[in-house]
Amino acid sequence: MFGYLNHIPGISSNSQQSDLPVLLPYQGYSAGKPEDLRFSRWLASSSPWVLLVIFLLISFYPLAVLAQSKYTLIQAFETLWRWLPFVVGSGFVMNLLISFFTMLIGTASGVLLGLGQISLLPPVRKITERSRKVKRKKEEK
Repeated sequence: MFGYLNHIPGISSNSQQSDLPVLLPYQGYSAGKPEDLRFSRWLASSSPWVLLVIFLLISFYPLAVLAQSKYTLIQAFETLWRWLPFVVGSGFVMNLLISFFTMLIGTASGVLLGLGQISLLPPVRKITERSRKVKRKKEEK
């Protein structure tokens, strides 16, 4: 009935092991493989004009979404006005600010540490490596 399964490597009626890649143990490298960093290297070596074009393309996405929406900007601000007493009055604004700045600081530090790992300047790579070692030591405790 399932004779076609015998043609798949690692799967047979008497096989206890499989060579499927999702079942193999993960072999990670501390600095990552060079092919894992292709996009980061490209981004770090790109000219400011390329980065500006990418930023502008990403900035136009909300306009495309707004054009497809059935709600207007006035309706959005009316909804915001209705929710404003809850947001400001109950301390929820602090929760929003904490969340926003946590994401902002985490993203900025992640970008800086990521670019530091692929930096061509040895002092920058050493600083990045030391910060990673400090973090690992804290996680081990």
